[in-house]
Amino acid sequence: MQAKGFLCFDEENDWRLAPTATVEAPPAEISGDVSRIVSRFSTMSSRDLTGYITTRFPEYEHSDRQDPRTERQTAVFTVGYEGASVDAFLNLLLHNGIKRIIDVRRNPIARRYGFHKSTLMQLCSRLDIHYVHVPDLGIESQKRRCLETFEDYVKLLNEYSRTTLKNKQSQVLAVSDLAQEIPSALVCMERNPKYCHRSRLAKKVASILNVPVSHLSVNG
Repeated sequence: MQAKGFLCFDEENDWRLAPTATVEAPPAEISGDVSRIVSRFSTMSSRDLTGYITTRFPEYEHSDRQDPRTERQTAVFTVGYEGASVDAFLNLLLHNGIKRIIDVRRNPIARRYGFHKSTLMQLCSRLDIHYVHVPDLGIESQKRRCLETFEDYVKLLNEYSRTTLKNKQSQVLAVSDLAQEIPSALVCMERNPKYCHRSRLAKKVASILNVPVSHLSVNG
Protein backbone atom coordinates (compact mmCIF):
# COMPACT_ATOMS: atom_id res chain seq x y z
CA MET A 1 0.00 0.00 0.00
CA GLN A 2 2.96 2.28 0.59
CA ALA A 3 4.30 1.57 -2.90
CA LYS A 4 0.92 2.45 -4.40
CA GLY A 5 0.75 5.76 -2.53
CA PHE A 6 -1.97 4.91 0.00
CA LEU A 7 0.15 4.89 3.18
CA CYS A 8 3.20 6.73 4.44
CA PHE A 9 5.18 7.22 7.67
CA ASP A 10 4.49 10.24 9.90
CA GLU A 11 6.92 12.16 12.13
CA GLU A 12 6.69 9.48 14.83
CA ASN A 13 7.55 6.77 12.31
CA ASP A 14 4.05 5.32 12.36
CA TRP A 15 1.78 4.58 9.43
CA ARG A 16 -0.84 7.07 8.28
CA LEU A 17 -2.93 7.70 5.20
CA ALA A 18 -0.92 9.49 2.52
CA PRO A 19 -2.05 13.08 1.80
CA THR A 20 -2.73 12.27 -1.84
CA ALA A 21 -4.65 9.06 -1.14
CA THR A 22 -8.30 8.87 -2.08
CA VAL A 23 -10.49 7.09 0.48
CA GLU A 24 -13.26 4.93 -0.90
CA ALA A 25 -15.52 2.37 0.71
CA PRO A 26 -14.24 -1.18 0.15
CA PRO A 27 -16.27 -3.55 -2.02
CA ALA A 28 -19.06 -5.29 -0.13
CA GLU A 29 -17.42 -8.70 -0.45
CA ILE A 30 -14.34 -7.61 1.54
CA SER A 31 -15.82 -5.03 3.91
CA GLY A 32 -16.13 -7.63 6.67
CA ASP A 33 -12.48 -8.61 6.33
CA VAL A 34 -11.42 -4.96 6.37
CA SER A 35 -13.45 -4.28 9.53
CA ARG A 36 -11.89 -7.24 11.33
CA ILE A 37 -8.37 -6.16 10.35
CA VAL A 38 -8.95 -2.57 11.45
CA SER A 39 -10.53 -3.67 14.74
CA ARG A 40 -7.64 -5.97 15.58
CA PHE A 41 -4.59 -4.07 14.34
CA SER A 42 -5.40 -0.35 14.15
CA THR A 43 -3.93 0.38 17.60
CA MET A 44 -0.62 -1.34 16.85
CA SER A 45 2.47 0.67 15.96
CA SER A 46 4.28 -0.28 12.77
CA ARG A 47 7.00 -1.87 14.88
CA ASP A 48 4.53 -4.03 16.82
CA LEU A 49 2.70 -4.96 13.64
CA THR A 50 5.93 -6.01 11.92
CA GLY A 51 6.88 -8.06 14.98
CA TYR A 52 3.50 -9.76 14.99
CA ILE A 53 3.73 -10.70 11.32
CA THR A 54 7.28 -12.05 11.49
CA THR A 55 6.46 -14.07 14.61
CA ARG A 56 3.10 -15.44 13.45
CA PHE A 57 3.97 -15.91 9.78
CA PRO A 58 7.73 -16.56 9.51
CA GLU A 59 7.27 -18.22 6.12
CA TYR A 60 6.70 -14.79 4.55
CA GLU A 61 10.27 -13.73 5.27
CA HIS A 62 11.85 -14.81 2.00
CA SER A 63 15.62 -14.91 1.62
CA ASP A 64 17.68 -14.93 -1.56
CA ARG A 65 19.84 -17.63 -0.05
CA GLN A 66 17.20 -20.08 1.16
CA ASP A 67 13.55 -20.82 0.52
CA PRO A 68 11.86 -20.83 3.96
CA ARG A 69 9.21 -23.31 2.90
CA THR A 70 9.49 -26.72 4.46
CA GLU A 71 9.99 -29.60 2.06
CA ARG A 72 7.52 -32.39 2.75
CA GLN A 73 7.41 -35.95 1.50
CA THR A 74 5.49 -36.59 -1.69
CA ALA A 75 1.74 -36.76 -1.19
CA VAL A 76 -1.46 -35.61 -2.82
CA PHE A 77 -2.42 -32.56 -0.74
CA THR A 78 -5.87 -30.99 -0.67
CA VAL A 79 -7.27 -27.91 1.06
CA GLY A 80 -10.62 -26.12 1.28
CA TYR A 81 -10.77 -22.40 1.99
CA GLU A 82 -14.30 -22.19 3.42
CA GLY A 83 -14.39 -19.73 6.36
CA ALA A 84 -10.67 -18.91 6.09
CA SER A 85 -8.92 -15.64 5.36
CA VAL A 86 -6.70 -15.64 2.30
CA ASP A 87 -3.71 -14.81 4.55
CA ALA A 88 -4.27 -17.94 6.65
CA PHE A 89 -4.79 -19.97 3.48
CA LEU A 90 -1.54 -18.80 1.89
CA ASN A 91 0.36 -19.23 5.14
CA LEU A 92 -0.84 -22.84 5.30
CA LEU A 93 0.49 -23.46 1.80
CA LEU A 94 3.88 -21.95 2.66
CA HIS A 95 4.14 -23.82 5.95
CA ASN A 96 3.48 -27.13 4.21
CA GLY A 97 5.89 -26.56 1.36
CA ILE A 98 3.18 -26.29 -1.29
CA LYS A 99 4.59 -24.83 -4.50
CA ARG A 100 1.58 -25.25 -6.75
CA ILE A 101 -2.17 -25.11 -6.24
CA ILE A 102 -4.49 -26.94 -8.59
CA ASP A 103 -7.85 -25.20 -8.51
CA VAL A 104 -10.51 -27.82 -9.22
CA ARG A 105 -13.54 -25.55 -8.93
CA ARG A 106 -15.73 -25.53 -12.03
CA ASN A 107 -16.41 -21.81 -11.55
CA PRO A 108 -13.56 -20.17 -9.58
CA ILE A 109 -15.67 -17.27 -8.31
CA ALA A 110 -15.74 -16.41 -4.61
CA ARG A 111 -17.40 -13.70 -2.52
CA ARG A 112 -14.67 -13.98 0.09
CA TYR A 113 -11.74 -11.74 -0.74
CA GLY A 114 -8.70 -13.44 -2.25
CA PHE A 115 -10.30 -16.58 -3.66
CA HIS A 116 -11.57 -15.32 -7.02
CA LYS A 117 -9.41 -16.89 -9.73
CA SER A 118 -7.62 -13.73 -10.88
CA THR A 119 -6.93 -12.50 -7.34
CA LEU A 120 -5.77 -15.88 -6.08
CA MET A 121 -3.49 -16.30 -9.08
CA GLN A 122 -1.94 -12.89 -8.45
CA LEU A 123 -1.39 -13.49 -4.73
CA CYS A 124 0.14 -16.91 -5.34
CA SER A 125 2.54 -15.53 -7.94
CA ARG A 126 3.94 -13.12 -5.35
CA LEU A 127 4.85 -16.10 -3.16
CA ASP A 128 6.30 -18.21 -5.98
CA ILE A 129 3.35 -20.56 -5.86
CA HIS A 130 2.22 -21.73 -9.29
CA TYR A 131 -1.53 -21.58 -9.98
CA VAL A 132 -3.29 -24.03 -12.31
CA HIS A 133 -7.03 -24.17 -12.98
CA VAL A 134 -8.62 -27.46 -14.11
CA PRO A 135 -12.34 -26.67 -14.49
CA ASP A 136 -13.13 -29.94 -16.27
CA LEU A 137 -12.62 -31.78 -12.98
CA GLY A 138 -15.08 -29.60 -11.10
CA ILE A 139 -18.79 -30.08 -10.41
CA GLU A 140 -21.46 -27.84 -11.89
CA SER A 141 -22.99 -25.39 -9.40
CA GLN A 142 -26.53 -26.52 -10.16
CA LYS A 143 -25.75 -30.05 -8.92
CA ARG A 144 -24.76 -28.71 -5.49
CA ARG A 145 -27.77 -26.49 -4.85
CA CYS A 146 -30.11 -28.97 -3.14
CA LEU A 147 -27.64 -30.86 -0.98
CA GLU A 148 -28.83 -31.09 2.63
CA THR A 149 -27.67 -34.34 4.19
CA PHE A 150 -24.37 -36.22 4.13
CA GLU A 151 -26.11 -38.90 2.07
CA ASP A 152 -26.92 -36.27 -0.56
CA TYR A 153 -23.24 -35.40 -0.81
CA VAL A 154 -22.20 -39.04 -1.00
CA LYS A 155 -24.66 -39.61 -3.83
CA LEU A 156 -23.25 -36.65 -5.75
CA LEU A 157 -19.65 -37.72 -5.17
CA ASN A 158 -20.40 -41.27 -6.23
CA GLU A 159 -21.83 -39.88 -9.46
CA TYR A 160 -18.69 -37.74 -9.86
CA SER A 161 -16.50 -40.84 -9.51
CA ARG A 162 -18.58 -42.78 -12.03
CA THR A 163 -18.75 -40.03 -14.63
CA THR A 164 -16.20 -37.22 -14.41
CA LEU A 165 -13.25 -39.25 -13.13
CA LYS A 166 -13.98 -41.95 -15.68
CA ASN A 167 -14.63 -39.66 -18.66
CA LYS A 168 -11.88 -37.11 -17.97
CA GLN A 169 -8.95 -39.49 -17.65
CA SER A 170 -6.56 -37.25 -19.59
CA GLN A 171 -7.21 -34.40 -17.15
CA VAL A 172 -6.75 -36.74 -14.18
CA LEU A 173 -3.41 -37.90 -15.59
CA ALA A 174 -2.39 -34.27 -16.16
CA VAL A 175 -3.15 -33.48 -12.51
CA SER A 176 -1.15 -36.56 -11.49
CA ASP A 177 1.84 -35.29 -13.45
CA LEU A 178 1.56 -31.88 -11.80
CA ALA A 179 1.29 -33.40 -8.31
CA GLN A 180 4.34 -35.56 -8.93
CA GLU A 181 6.44 -32.71 -10.30
CA ILE A 182 6.39 -30.42 -7.24
CA PRO A 183 4.41 -30.34 -3.95
CA SER A 184 0.88 -29.43 -5.05
CA ALA A 185 -2.52 -29.02 -3.39
CA LEU A 186 -5.96 -29.60 -4.88
CA VAL A 187 -8.03 -26.56 -3.92
CA CYS A 188 -11.79 -26.15 -3.61
CA MET A 189 -14.20 -24.32 -1.31
CA GLU A 190 -15.59 -26.98 1.07
CA ARG A 191 -13.80 -27.09 4.42
CA ASN A 192 -14.51 -30.78 5.03
CA PRO A 193 -13.02 -32.95 2.26
CA LYS A 194 -15.69 -35.62 2.89
CA TYR A 195 -18.20 -33.19 1.38
CA CYS A 196 -15.98 -32.21 -1.57
CA HIS A 197 -15.12 -33.84 -4.87
CA ARG A 198 -11.45 -33.05 -4.32
CA SER A 199 -11.32 -36.03 -1.93
CA ARG A 200 -12.36 -38.40 -4.72
CA LEU A 201 -9.95 -36.80 -7.18
CA ALA A 202 -7.13 -36.93 -4.63
CA LYS A 203 -7.79 -40.62 -3.98
CA LYS A 204 -7.64 -41.35 -7.70
CA VAL A 205 -4.42 -39.38 -8.21
CA ALA A 206 -2.87 -40.99 -5.14
CA SER A 207 -3.60 -44.44 -6.53
CA ILE A 208 -1.88 -43.51 -9.78
CA LEU A 209 1.21 -42.13 -8.03
CA ASN A 210 1.19 -44.69 -5.20
CA VAL A 211 1.45 -41.96 -2.54
CA PRO A 212 -0.76 -40.99 0.43
CA VAL A 213 -3.43 -38.29 0.52
CA SER A 214 -2.98 -35.40 2.96
CA HIS A 215 -5.95 -33.13 3.65
CA LEU A 216 -4.70 -29.78 4.99
CA SER A 217 -6.89 -27.65 7.26
CA VAL A 218 -6.92 -23.86 7.48
CA ASN A 219 -7.35 -22.22 10.88
CA GLY A 220 -8.43 -18.57 10.81
